[in-house]
Amino acid sequence: MFFSNSTAAHTTNTAPIDNEELAYHHLTSGTTTCPSLVYYFSDDVIAAICKNHPEAAGIYTDSLIYKFRTLAEIIAHLDSPVEQQMAFYLLKLVQENGNASMNQTAFSKYIGTSRITVNKIIQ
Repeated sequence: MFFSNSTAAHTTNTAPIDNEELAYHHLTSGTTTCPSLVYYFSDDVIAAICKNHPEAAGIYTDSLIYKFRTLAEIIAHLDSPVEQQMAFYLLKLVQENGNASMNQTAFSKYIGTSRITVNKIIQ
């Protein structure tokens, strides 16, 4: 599954999937901050892509490793105080995106707490 915020990212043999199909294949959910498309690639399509473009296997593997590391970091911070979680996620946002520009409501959803909690900690 790949995410794109560009409608020009259509790839041969792939199609956008709806929420019902996504829920069927994957036990996950997500929220985007801009219009996005989610693509599902079957095992056969991934195998064909990797056969036709050998560098794709490395890109795919690197992407999976990154996602597992990110998940491990998230799990490691679940029991941390909210202040520590906020600091961790703000630093991560800046490192990955060059900024952390979002309002308190969006940030509270991002870290899984209330906007009031975020506001109290910031003040």
